Amino acid sequence: MSNTIARVLAGACSLFFLGSGLFALLAPEAFYNLAALYPPYNRHFIHDIGAFMLGLGAGLALALVLTDALLVGLAAATVAGVAHFVSHVMDRELGGLPTDPITFGVFALVLVGLTWWRLRRVSLDPAS
Repeated sequence: MSNTIARVLAGACSLFFLGSGLFALLAPEAFYNLAALYPPYNRHFIHDIGAFMLGLGAGLALALVLTDALLVGLAAATVAGVAHFVSHVMDRELGGLPTDPITFGVFALVLVGLTWWRLRRVSLDPAS
């Protein structure tokens, strides 16, 4: 397979994951009825699926434009981590631990910080 075809297919998969992730986050019941009909319906788990699909899509998209593997991994994890935090904030009335939004928020902030650190390091010294 040529590199061009692989990149086009990776881009298409990225769009699939990003679109599906947004769909799951923004319309969880519709996503469940269309793509995830495994009873019982649980809005929070569908939101979490969406969060992690966004991370997968971001990882594929970023791998197409960035050359630093650590930065790609950190940025993809950051997208997933931030979306997961948002999922826990949106669904805090559904259960879980009262500390979940704080726990996942702190984790997301650590990922944001690491991504920012790596981005600055790569920008200042591309050989690192």
